[in-house]
Amino acid sequence: LSLADPNDIIDRATLAKVANMNIQIKGINATFVIGKTDAKEVRISARSDNTVNVQFLLEKLGGGGHFSGAACAFNNLTIDEAEKKLLETLDTYLPAARLENPENK
Repeated sequence: LSLADPNDIIDRATLAKVANMNIQIKGINATFVIGKTDAKEVRISARSDNTVNVQFLLEKLGGGGHFSGAACAFNNLTIDEAEKKLLETLDTYLPAARLENPENK
């Protein structure tokens, strides 16, 4: 999980690039990068090594994408609030999002 400085506005493409770089680190199965993309929008960019269905997870937050790459956006939330929502989602749904789960085959 990577969080941008709450005072910085980060380009969407930069969030995706950081997620892409993070997933290249050995032993990382999924990465989530959170940043403010304008004054009122916070986005999460997620990537996985194909063992975690990040699309499934971010759909729970109103986003989408595909199995190994997904994103979602929130209006009028802080980075900390978006992180809290993500962590709650991971606590609830991460076991179901793992590839070894029979529901994902």
